[in-house]
Amino acid sequence: MNAMSLNSHKTENRKAFTLIELLVVIAIIAILAAMLLPALSKAKQKATMAGCQSNFRQVNMALTMYLNDNADKLPPGSGPNGLPPIQLWCYTSNYGYQMLINYLTTYLGYPDPNSTWQPAKVMLCPGFERSATVSLTNNCYTYLLFGYYNNYTNVVSFKPFGDPSPPIPGTSKSHKLSEVAAKASLSDVWYSIDADALAWPTAWVNGGVTASKPVHGAARNAAYFDMHVSTIKVNFGGNPLSGQNFLAP
Repeated sequence: MNAMSLNSHKTENRKAFTLIELLVVIAIIAILAAMLLPALSKAKQKATMAGCQSNFRQVNMALTMYLNDNADKLPPGSGPNGLPPIQLWCYTSNYGYQMLINYLTTYLGYPDPNSTWQPAKVMLCPGFERSATVSLTNNCYTYLLFGYYNNYTNVVSFKPFGDPSPPIPGTSKSHKLSEVAAKASLSDVWYSIDADALAWPTAWVNGGVTASKPVHGAARNAAYFDMHVSTIKVNFGGNPLSGQNFLAP
């Protein structure tokens, strides 16, 4: 073997990875992946939270236009059975008396309600959609609708959208936004918030489906009566029946 062939052979040997080197590279890649996955997960969570906030902003604008067209009066709060308005992600005229979306379709560009179920993506939280373990049927509750302070205390002496349990079923009337403002600052009272079983233990009543835990981690998005959107930290140790888990400890 001449000198040129020997040098060529040595060069070829230097180009190949040894088994140990290959294992080291694989280990480094695995470590980097383990470091990046939590960051990617948080990025996805932030993206779905931003999408949820966008939903609330669209509903805020629609509700504002509704109020302008209806002399400052909120949509009706209950129907024949004294039920409160609900936030299913699909809507139908069969339940128009209790569906907030039914009063806002014109302002959101959705078709008018009819006898069939129609989807309203603005009522479907992206976090709920991403974490859903069941099919997204028309009875999915992804947002709650009330009228409470940040700590889930209803210091407003009435339900802004109407009392869900009036003395005479079907007689509940909604209130004007100015009536709410007379009782509390509109920037402190939310009318809609992310739904989950921790916040609403009776979420599965009548076959309703909702998330088993907060879909945005340690916070819930909320839309307020002054039409701003914010987040409320979750108190995982609080009693859901008293609303204590709406505030961080």
